[in-house]
Amino acid sequence: MELSVRTTNRSKAIAGRIEAERVLAIVRLSEPGRAAVAARAVAAGGLRAVEISLTTPDALIAIEQLTSVGGATSGAAGASGAAGASGAALLVGAGTVRTVADAELAVAAGAQFLLSPHLALDVLAWAAERDVLAIPGAFTPTDVARALDAGAALIKLFPARALGPAYVRDLLGPFPGARLVPTGGVGPGDAADYLHAGAAAVALGGALVDDARALHPDRLQALARTMRAGIPSNPGPVTRT
Repeated sequence: MELSVRTTNRSKAIAGRIEAERVLAIVRLSEPGRAAVAARAVAAGGLRAVEISLTTPDALIAIEQLTSVGGATSGAAGASGAAGASGAALLVGAGTVRTVADAELAVAAGAQFLLSPHLALDVLAWAAERDVLAIPGAFTPTDVARALDAGAALIKLFPARALGPAYVRDLLGPFPGARLVPTGGVGPGDAADYLHAGAAAVALGGALVDDARALHPDRLQALARTMRAGIPSNPGPVTRT
């Protein structure tokens, strides 16, 4: 029998906030000490939902710095998030959460949601017990079905570049209630296409934040603002169940 988790009011609120933002900015860097600055830069550019990948050196420190700005709450914070440098609410999650141990460390640092590159059912169950949103990774229809059966509010479609926006539309045929977040190879040229295909949100990684851009926060902020302007607020008549 498939594992099932319960999506609570707080985790539903976080999921709704991500879906309302339409874009999740992924910060994955190879140098320590830059992730928090990069996250604040993209937030100032209008992308207020940020994932700090645990593959980034000092990722947990960055999460702690971001969620403590302005006296924000620690741990699994509420849907309002921390106040970013621009004064806008900043929602901070941890990415590349592969194990329950990863999840424990991330939430202790202040992560408000968790993302996994794979179908991490144990992480889903652990997070549900603690009222934390966990977003599992999926690629095949079987993965999506198992994630839905397990109660996932959002599902990370990874790697999205392999089949493109049309695959989102194809998956929503048999799974109309799936809230998919395409990740991996999504860029400014096709982000809107994924949303029009029915994605709940899109995740932008290297096309937005990389080591070179992280050295220039002002330029990163400008790029984020440009990407924000190209994202439709209403992606089309997609029915959610």
